[in-house]
Formats: sequence, structure tokens, C-alpha cells
Amino acid sequence: MPPRNAEALRLAIVLLLLQPQLARAFGKAARARVAAEFQVDLVNQRTLDQYHQLLSQPLDRGRGRRGGLVVDGVRAGGPAE
Repeated sequence: MPPRNAEALRLAIVLLLLQPQLARAFGKAARARVAAEFQVDLVNQRTLDQYHQLLSQPLDRGRGRRGGLVVDGVRAGGPAE
């Protein structure tokens, strides 16, 4: 579905209203995807993995006026100078 395309959204809704079996199939597929990708244990592990990755990198406390934390060239709160 293209973003900001009201006509495409309207057509998709009409299609699903006219083909309830397709709507059911999309619903089942979406439920399966959510069940597979958003399990609490999996989401928690991904979060911990991100923390470990960030904590394993050297910190650049910044030398500019703003100072602050810089990781991989990205300053906390915005791009690095």
C-alpha cells in the first residue's frame, strides 16, 4: 500500500469488502506474523542484543560545544557534528 494514497486505500478496502475470503486470509497471515515476530521473549532478546551492541562500542563524549554521547557518528539527540 503506497503511503499517503487515499485512492489506493479506498480500492483495497473495497476489494476486501467484496472478497471476505481474501480479508480472512490477510487476517490469518497478519496474526501469524505478529505471533512469530512479536513474542515477548523475542522482543526482549532483540532489545538486550541492541543494548549489548551499543555498550560494546567505544564512547566518544564529544568535543564540540554541545558535548554529549556519540555512537557510530550519531549524537544522542541528533546527528554528530
